[in-house]
Amino acid sequence: MSNLNSINYLMLKSIARLVIPNSNLAEVVELEAKRKLGKLGGGESIALEVRTALQFLDKIANAGPIIVFDVGANVGNYSHELLTLRPDFRLVAFEPSSKAFNALKNRFVNHPNVSLVNAGLGSKEESADLHFEKAGSGLASLTKRNLDHIDVAFNEFEVVSVLRGEDWVKKNNVVPTFVKIDVEGHELDVLLGFGELLSSMSLIQFEFGGCNIDSRTYMKDFWILLSPLFDIYRITPNGHQIISQYTENEESFMTSNLIAVRKS
Repeated sequence: MSNLNSINYLMLKSIARLVIPNSNLAEVVELEAKRKLGKLGGGESIALEVRTALQFLDKIANAGPIIVFDVGANVGNYSHELLTLRPDFRLVAFEPSSKAFNALKNRFVNHPNVSLVNAGLGSKEESADLHFEKAGSGLASLTKRNLDHIDVAFNEFEVVSVLRGEDWVKKNNVVPTFVKIDVEGHELDVLLGFGELLSSMSLIQFEFGGCNIDSRTYMKDFWILLSPLFDIYRITPNGHQIISQYTENEESFMTSNLIAVRKS
């Protein structure tokens, strides 16, 4: 209701009650509404996510080289899309999975602007179990997820390294302009691990969805952490939509992709 005044809201509510006669139709309308709002499948493509991020980045980034952290890079699809459009960007890809990391090495072996780190990022430095249904999976998570409802069993794991972003940055003297995070439910841990460095970032893109049920993290947690420093937008199939205030309606556990843009 953030973009509607009370009169328009009441009018639309009355119309909706007339044109949605039963629960079956209501369920279809609900899913399509979520899709339009970016709460079902996020931006629907990596290309749209990258274009949306670049639109913001072009407006707010400071002069000088752009450094991007791809946290949870998997096999590098996001990084590839980004570097196709901006080959001058310097990119650091973090990926804990040994199989996915080998794919990253093969993909970017000849790219001079890419650095690869075979580790995840989190709120503390540790060794942890990375759980998955198959090696190299894009669903791999530091939480052993229960996905019985979609017949996916997280029966395999490997021990991986997890680093704090703030520690890595200070050690390597590489400060990110833009951080993209897709770590299957542990996005909040990654952000917390950056500590005071959050205030120096121009842009953060992160995923929110069913993984957060298993990791027990909520949009409210992200809002409390980020909203003092950033404006938060949800990527939708038709662009981006600002979240002007937090309400429980933002706790939608179908996949969303969100952009946090540093306030001017």
